[in-house]
Parts: sequence; structure tokens; C-alpha cells
Amino acid sequence: MTEELPGGMLRYELFGDETDNSEYPVSYGVRITGRLAADTECAEICDVTENREYAQQLFERLVLYTALPSELEYAAEDFLCEKYSV
Repeated sequence: MTEELPGGMLRYELFGDETDNSEYPVSYGVRITGRLAADTECAEICDVTENREYAQQLFERLVLYTALPSELEYAAEDFLCEKYSV
């Protein structure tokens, strides 16, 4: 998904990588690429979760709040703490 911004754009990607684990055959990750003015920045986190629903929720949250590449690590950490905390 691509968000057009004044002077740039943000591209959000949700991707899955195959694993060797038969119980969780796919691990999901997210990537944000930002092009603002003349600068391009990219952030990626692989293996965020094996849960497709959680990965989709994280992706939608990043898009909803127009997260920047520099915010990806913090946003993912907060999301995972919320989902996996006891």
C-alpha cells in the first residue's frame, strides 16, 4: 500500500517467508519505505510473528497512523507487547 504525502510517499509492505518449522510454515514481516523530499529511508522487520491475523493487524495499524520508517521498530514492539503479554 502506498500513501502519497506532500513532497513524498510512504510504501507499506506485509510479506511472508517460509520457515523450516512445520507447525508455523510462514513467518511474517513488515517493511516501510519513505521518500520525503530527496531522502529515501527504508525499515524492515522480518519474523515479526507467525500469526497471519496479528501480522495483518500490525500492518493496518502502521498504515492507519502513517508510521514512518524510523518508527517501525517502536510500533512493532508496542504491538507485540500488547498481543503477547500475559
